[in-house]
Amino acid sequence: MQSKFFHIDSNDKQVSVLLQLAIFFNLFYSYYFFRTPFDFYVGYIFYIVLIPRYYLKYGIPKNLLLIFSLLLFIGVYFTITGDNELGFFLKVLLGAFFAYLLMYYIVIKEVYNSKKLFKVYLKFAFFTALFGIIQVVVYNLGIDTGKGPFWFFGTLSLFPGGLFGFRVNVFFGEPTYYAMSMSGALFVAIHDLIYANKAFYFKRFAASVVILGVYLSFSGTIVGSFAFIFILLALNYGVIRYLLIASPIALMLFIQLITTSNDLESRYDGTLSLFLDAPTKSFNVYKYHGSSVILYDHLFVAVQNFINHPLFGTGIGSHEIAYDKYSLIKNHIIYQYRPNVKDASSMFNRLLSETGLFGIGLFIFLIVSAFIKKRSTKDDKLWIISAACLVVIMINMARQGHYFLNGFPFYVWMYYSVFKERKNLLIEGKNNKPVFFEQNEQTMKSIESTNKSK
Repeated sequence: MQSKFFHIDSNDKQVSVLLQLAIFFNLFYSYYFFRTPFDFYVGYIFYIVLIPRYYLKYGIPKNLLLIFSLLLFIGVYFTITGDNELGFFLKVLLGAFFAYLLMYYIVIKEVYNSKKLFKVYLKFAFFTALFGIIQVVVYNLGIDTGKGPFWFFGTLSLFPGGLFGFRVNVFFGEPTYYAMSMSGALFVAIHDLIYANKAFYFKRFAASVVILGVYLSFSGTIVGSFAFIFILLALNYGVIRYLLIASPIALMLFIQLITTSNDLESRYDGTLSLFLDAPTKSFNVYKYHGSSVILYDHLFVAVQNFINHPLFGTGIGSHEIAYDKYSLIKNHIIYQYRPNVKDASSMFNRLLSETGLFGIGLFIFLIVSAFIKKRSTKDDKLWIISAACLVVIMINMARQGHYFLNGFPFYVWMYYSVFKERKNLLIEGKNNKPVFFEQNEQTMKSIESTNKSK
């Protein structure tokens, strides 16, 4: 099948409409119906619809149940000691459990074909990026400045900044969340633009749309995304080639990306300066970029809490209490920036603080043990999905602390699923004999049967 925008195979449309909607509203649409007594996002509707049905069909995976049972025990223990708060702990634990359970059912049980499922994600990523570009055009033409149909009549947020009057966030709560969730598609778009003859999904126009759409978020996470993408392409296509040829180009693009936006430049300079200064006592928060101050402070809190509780942290949802104990800036007001006390501004910070070596170790084990590279023979392109998911995981580790916001478990399960598929392909490849051996065996059997009949 041909398309102007995508490389589509005949089997690409086999994911059901219901599952595609579940993917879109959990990965790309982070608006909610209500926030009390908990945040009920639109995507949670599919928890209610799908989880009971899949539970009856598949049950609950033992490994997932074991991990969350241990997290439950740890959390309850630290609520008794006063290092955690029971209500928030249970809310976060149950939310994370059901999020990982739903994505387990979708990725591992219902579809279990990484290529088909990931192309659904890429399709929605393209249309999300295209919608963001259209928003920029209509905004600057004065057609819709944030209250019309392109912002769902004011229900979508509009963040000032950037080069064109606002920072794109489309259906996400913030431009940063948009850029992070799109970072997997960004990897594929850059890959398909550079290696068009080996493209996984995007044609040149679509790849350019995704890259431009993500850039228009003017999020500091774009810099991290490009860095991880550069490293992964170098690992898979040759380090020497990238060091000698692509490094100067990448450096020029990096400088251009930073210097074309005051937002990005101030974020980059502020983060670099603050982490080099590395204060350990109360400091002048107005000397640095507000976002960088908050990120650094949460890292400081997480490290202090980890030092005191290294094995298991103080339980899911406990970082807010640790913040009150160790924060360097809790008595300061950071203009225009929220401290993200519950989310710790980074998944790494939050895991370190709330789960200690146990949680950090689980993710390190997953990332290292399930990492796959491009194979020179019989390239099945599964490594592209693996690398794209790894970019999302690493960016979330660096800059987003919510355990399951914007469908984060989807990328974790996809990363694992691709590893299992590649492993099964290699096993099948070893067990399958070449065709000429099979033909020779059939010939020998026919000769033997002829001799016996004689």
